[in-house]
Amino acid sequence: MFVIAFAGLPGSGKSTLARAVGRALGVPVFDKDRVRAALFGPDHVEYSRDQDDDVSAALHALVVREARRRRRSVWVLDGRTYSRRAQVESLARTAEEAGATLILFHCVCSAACAKSRVVAESGTHPAANRTAELVDDVASRFERIELPHCVLDTERRAPSDVLADVLAHLAERGVPGRLP
Repeated sequence: MFVIAFAGLPGSGKSTLARAVGRALGVPVFDKDRVRAALFGPDHVEYSRDQDDDVSAALHALVVREARRRRRSVWVLDGRTYSRRAQVESLARTAEEAGATLILFHCVCSAACAKSRVVAESGTHPAANRTAELVDDVASRFERIELPHCVLDTERRAPSDVLADVLAHLAERGVPGRLP
């Protein structure tokens, strides 16, 4: 079993890559922002750290429970920046409890690039709190990822090249699916 997750600033390309990987593997993507909207409804979404933690905990519990039932061999998680050490450690514990291999990708780009993407997506992304200020806030507190991970330059490389690298890495790690 594999848990695939993407870390990085808002606007760094995490969701774009997660969706492309989900399509390539033929598996659903579990998106924190869409799960939050479904769990809390539009009138109760607050984009607080507590609500982020609650939604991530619910997704992690689902991964562990379904892994024990052997219902899925690949999980693609999206929507969390994994900007804090505790968030990454929680993800790692989830993979371990599920008996899964964690494959973590860190999408990197400049804050200016991330801000321009966030502004361009304004009103179309499921998280209504995505602003240039949010990019600055997350960037100011982003802690170094200590676990093994792959760094993906999503600013200087073409999206198709980045996706090809991700899919090649997943194939090397033995991830099942419809990899090209």
